[in-house]
Amino acid sequence: MEPDGTEGSREAESSRDAHNRGSDSHGGHAGGPAQEASDPMPTIMTRSMFRLRTLAFAQALVLLVALGAPIAALAAVDSVAPSALAQGATSQPVTITGSDFERRCSTYSVTFSGTGVSATRVARSSRTVMTANVTVAADAPVGLRDVAVSGSGRCAGFSFVGTGMLTITAGAGTATKLAITSISPTSPTAGIAFSVVVQSQDPAGNPAGVTSTTGVSLSLNHGTGTLGGTLTGSIANGASSVTISGVTYSRAETGVILTAARTSGMSPLASGNSAAFTVVAGTFTKLQVLVPGETAAPRTVSGKTGTPTAQTAGTPFTVTVNAVDANWNVVSSTHTVGITSSDANATLPPNAALVAGTRTFSVTLNTVGSRTVTATDISDGTKTANTSPAITVVTPATISLTRSTGMVRYGTNVGFTIQFGTGGGNRTFFLEHSSIGVAWHTIGTPTTNTAGTATFSFRPYVTGYYRVRFAGATDLSAANSNVVLVGVRQIVNLAPHHAGTQTLARGTSITFRSSVRPTRPDLVPSTITFRFYQSVGGAWVLRTERTVAVDAAAVARTTFRFGAAGLWYVRSFAPRTPYAAISVLTQREVFLVR
Repeated sequence: MEPDGTEGSREAESSRDAHNRGSDSHGGHAGGPAQEASDPMPTIMTRSMFRLRTLAFAQALVLLVALGAPIAALAAVDSVAPSALAQGATSQPVTITGSDFERRCSTYSVTFSGTGVSATRVARSSRTVMTANVTVAADAPVGLRDVAVSGSGRCAGFSFVGTGMLTITAGAGTATKLAITSISPTSPTAGIAFSVVVQSQDPAGNPAGVTSTTGVSLSLNHGTGTLGGTLTGSIANGASSVTISGVTYSRAETGVILTAARTSGMSPLASGNSAAFTVVAGTFTKLQVLVPGETAAPRTVSGKTGTPTAQTAGTPFTVTVNAVDANWNVVSSTHTVGITSSDANATLPPNAALVAGTRTFSVTLNTVGSRTVTATDISDGTKTANTSPAITVVTPATISLTRSTGMVRYGTNVGFTIQFGTGGGNRTFFLEHSSIGVAWHTIGTPTTNTAGTATFSFRPYVTGYYRVRFAGATDLSAANSNVVLVGVRQIVNLAPHHAGTQTLARGTSITFRSSVRPTRPDLVPSTITFRFYQSVGGAWVLRTERTVAVDAAAVARTTFRFGAAGLWYVRSFAPRTPYAAISVLTQREVFLVR
């Protein structure tokens, strides 16, 4: 048997001989291997060559394992990100992903096949992640490169290999824009620091070095949380990227987008956005209770803002319970939650499961005073329960409103009586009025007597609605009374006016005028209806009726010619409008026509 490696060496030599012969047979340079070795043109790896090299690597792996080589020394690199770098890229951050990177090494190194590609600042981030800053020479051959990760010290001999993991592309042009090329980790945890890589690029999107040290800053483009931590960095002169570490985001949600903008240095550089990414919540550690007046506020000390709104005894209200992480971000959970209260008489809901980490419960506090509500995880007692701040529970206010009449003539008063129920003595309230096109507004602020009673007199100018509004107090809930309607009847007069019967010659014309109150210029104008009657056989017969719109002075006019002999009379009235009731008929104006 030949010594170890002899067989492999002979196969490699045969392969090289075959390659040389193949070159000669296709009209290649004469002179044999020596001349071929001096050829300066780099070899560009084709897809077929890549497959052959991958196969050769796999065969070598089998061979070395059979010969007793350590498995760790032959483990493969899974990916390199970014997977392509341009000629001239300087200190480009690269992430290398593999499996079970040794942690005992004193130092680590990353090397690439071929020439012109080097790596510095190599560091192990975890058992599966290695990072390095990679520089590509301006004249580095383009094409695929293998990558090898190795260590020294206690892990001497440790090596990870990846075949064809990095592509070197043609050199970049002048930097014209910024881009966010990496968020690490790809799905950060809310409130936990993460890193952002900002890259300067040419118009084609290739990494391109800046011509002077360039400051950049991060801002939130899309999202409902708060961007914080370290938000600025600098791309060094000649470099094409900077890693900004210590960035934080307050809320767990999807679709978060960041923007990188130039603040100093090379100009112009257009701003660039990150791809949308997801910020995840941390581990479910506790519950959160939100009562009316309170709003969730992750990353704050209490996890919420606002103060509890006073509740009326016997009236149900909604409590929201969230499963949250240490920073008060909602975490998905289906644990069962139970609600208790410091009010021994409270009406409480049955235990129920959270849905995606949240659920609402209906609670009724029945005892006046200061009360709390507590949520407890029934499924897992290790989760911290949460108790609401003190909720003020007040006596329910009851208010009745009555009117002295449902219809008044314009210019006269209507009386109101207000009666509060239990606890309503010496309470100041608002008596409010509204009508068509007019919002509720205050017409008085009476105060009840010790018995909870008050009276109020008001002269309405239009038909409208009335109610009592009580704003509430520390011991009595806010409330509104019932609503009452009071109609206002229009008043109309008729001119010219005369006493008794006026004698006219046949064919005489008279212009009659009527004014109306109330009127609303902001709505459709009021109208006046004039009626003309003639006595026929001892009975009054309506001969004509005219409806006329009033003018800006609320006066309507019409001219009538008395063409027939006999007794006549004229009256007028205002029809119903949206803001006033029909008027009564005016007096009769009687005429004898000869």
